[in-house]
Amino acid sequence: SSIRQFRFQFILLSMLFFFVIIEGVTPMSTEAAEKKEKKPQTQAGQRKDPAASHGTIHQALTRAQEYTANKEFDKAQKLYEKAYGYAADVLAVATLFEKQYDKAMKESSLSQGDKENIYLKLKRVAQLSQRYKEIKLSASYGLGYLYAKKGDGEKAKKYLMETIESSPVSLDPQSAWMKSRKLLLELYELEGEF
Repeated sequence: SSIRQFRFQFILLSMLFFFVIIEGVTPMSTEAAEKKEKKPQTQAGQRKDPAASHGTIHQALTRAQEYTANKEFDKAQKLYEKAYGYAADVLAVATLFEKQYDKAMKESSLSQGDKENIYLKLKRVAQLSQRYKEIKLSASYGLGYLYAKKGDGEKAKKYLMETIESSPVSLDPQSAWMKSRKLLLELYELEGEF
């Protein structure tokens, strides 16, 4: 009975994870594709900002970086927040599945084929987790930078500290770690102390 319940939950979670991964990558039907094409265009020369999804998250980060370079901080902030939130959500889902798959691997009643399938899923979860940790890190630095430029030191400190905690120490001046360190020390007026 508990094995049946576990298998049912496992199948349900697998389906949910599958839909989260493919969301935004392919239209659900040709009607959805046609509706996408019929959306009203923005003004000439302007591009619509992408919503954060699995298929558009890199585009959203690139656009946020462009807005930051052009000092359009409010637009950049919205995209960084979307990317940050989506990456955090995907990481939460990945952690959920990782725990479930680990639990399933410990079940002695699973066949060798099921264990191999779960092992492959665990590898994919690890790959996606790494990818989304990097995305969240990039968005976190972007938000910290923007809040610092906008004069909101408390929010800037929060995101910059998260960036420093989440990234490997690097002395490369262009690394997220060093740029976050520099901004954070400026916010605390501790330049040159650490």
